[in-house]
Amino acid sequence: MPLVTDLQRDRPEAVEMVQESLEFLEKRVNELRDEIPAYKKSRTQLDQVYQGLVDDPSPSGSLTTCGQILLTEHIKKVDDTVDKYVKTHRNIHSSISRIGKDIGRNFCESTGGLIKNEKHIESDPKCARNVSNLIVNYLMSTGHPEIAETYVQECNLHGRLDEYTAIKDTVGKVIESFRQHNTIPAINYIELNAPQEKRLIFDLVRHQVLELIKQGKKLEALTLSRKLSGLGSDGEVAQIMGALFTKADDTRFNEISSPLAWQQLESRLSEVIFKCKSILPQILETGCQAVPALLNLRSVMAPRQDQIFSSDELPIEIPIEKRYHSTFTCPILRVQTTERNPPYRLRCGHVISKDALEKLASNSRHSLLKCPYCPDESSKDQALRVFL
Repeated sequence: MPLVTDLQRDRPEAVEMVQESLEFLEKRVNELRDEIPAYKKSRTQLDQVYQGLVDDPSPSGSLTTCGQILLTEHIKKVDDTVDKYVKTHRNIHSSISRIGKDIGRNFCESTGGLIKNEKHIESDPKCARNVSNLIVNYLMSTGHPEIAETYVQECNLHGRLDEYTAIKDTVGKVIESFRQHNTIPAINYIELNAPQEKRLIFDLVRHQVLELIKQGKKLEALTLSRKLSGLGSDGEVAQIMGALFTKADDTRFNEISSPLAWQQLESRLSEVIFKCKSILPQILETGCQAVPALLNLRSVMAPRQDQIFSSDELPIEIPIEKRYHSTFTCPILRVQTTERNPPYRLRCGHVISKDALEKLASNSRHSLLKCPYCPDESSKDQALRVFL
């Protein structure tokens, strides 16, 4: 699918331009569809006239003048309808061509060559399997295990959901009850299997209390609210207890009990139940930020593409909320380590980069090198690589 470039960010009307072209095309298609009944009607009338003239021939064996005029008029009517139909059809082709040109002018079809270690999902089995596992984790963490099961079968990821299969019936009832705004089974399950998830238990109880209040079951809500003690802050507990003395339709609690809040709580519940957390949304979000900027950089810095996109690091900084990879900066050379220059742990426990280790070893007159941060001495071979 084509990706929007930064040039388009400066011209947001580009998307609107393509949208207008699509709407114009849809209008043309509807016009063509509207002309079909007229063509069928004129063709049916022509067939009827023709059949009538054939069934009632003149004694001379030729058409009368009136019959010739009648047949000619109906043929001309059909021809006019066909000409109009063909003209509209031709306009559709030009509209489709214009959309293609608009997309080609405002979007980029190829994202190849933007990073050094480019992955090919279609041709690399290992990469394809990793992506499939990401998708499975996402489906499980968002509460769609049945879809994940089908996906696992289609991708031949044997054994991927064995742990889920063992608890399938139990958690299925928990998720189904939750979607009906009954969190009691979920509360009982988490208290038994993940009692350390106190915040999740608090939110499940809070949602159920508010749901009971909406149903007018304030006595049941009061009984259940006793579970809140020790799970949340005093202010949060007081807020929920105060809800017991308000009307069922009080708008102050709409945000807590909104459909979006229920959806987010279901994702958190699924992550705990299925013991998997998906990073696929963060990957997609990072890609959506990085790719347009890299495409724009490639178009601007065309003569220097080899130098810019061949590095181990991206040529631009992408601000992301969550980071999933540790980094290490060498305290000696003050540079961040890479695959070519990984961190190494000395025997004493201090960590430096490979380049720093090489320099210390080359400057040492003896087989031992001295740690720059403590009196300990060790050989280069005793240093162990640290994997981040």
